[in-house]
Amino acid sequence: LVGITIGKYKDKTDWKSILSTPIKEVLKRFDKIVLSSDGDTSITDTATEIDAKVKIQKDIWHVFHQMKYYLWKDKVAKEKRGNVIKLVYKITMILTQFSSDKRLKILNSVIQTLTVNGCNHTVTYLKSAMNGFYTYETEGNTNVFTTKTERSMRTTNQRINIGIWSDQGALNVTKIRLANYYNGISPFNWKNNE
Repeated sequence: LVGITIGKYKDKTDWKSILSTPIKEVLKRFDKIVLSSDGDTSITDTATEIDAKVKIQKDIWHVFHQMKYYLWKDKVAKEKRGNVIKLVYKITMILTQFSSDKRLKILNSVIQTLTVNGCNHTVTYLKSAMNGFYTYETEGNTNVFTTKTERSMRTTNQRINIGIWSDQGALNVTKIRLANYYNGISPFNWKNNE
């Protein structure tokens, strides 16, 4: 993990000012960056515009979370929504004995079935999400398809949205969480890690 920041959703100008310096600094030390993102195109487009060496990894947890919404929007019954999400999960995450290309091919057949059943919102979303499903894997980084950061952002965003936390406060709390997740540093032992 190189860094984290919080910006406004779907605001390209905000992300350009936030991402420019960190991306340029990281590329002085590494030959590429794999950026994990929830798929907000203002983030991903801006990052790749700053430098073509930025590769995008879709945060897979976010894909399944968003699928609930799009299946609901397509008026799929709640019981069936869970089955579709489980199927996509098995194809994308569990069938690791297959290459990423083979998994995407299998996923395309699910998309075709969803198309036949009129799930246009879900189909559009999945087609968009597929670009960047396996970047970590294809770039030889790791087979982790989600970050601990993304998993913790749901509660952080809820606190921002209801006005309890400022963006800066949320960023500070997230940095403390990440120091613990990735480096084992907590408010109780930080002096031992200086």
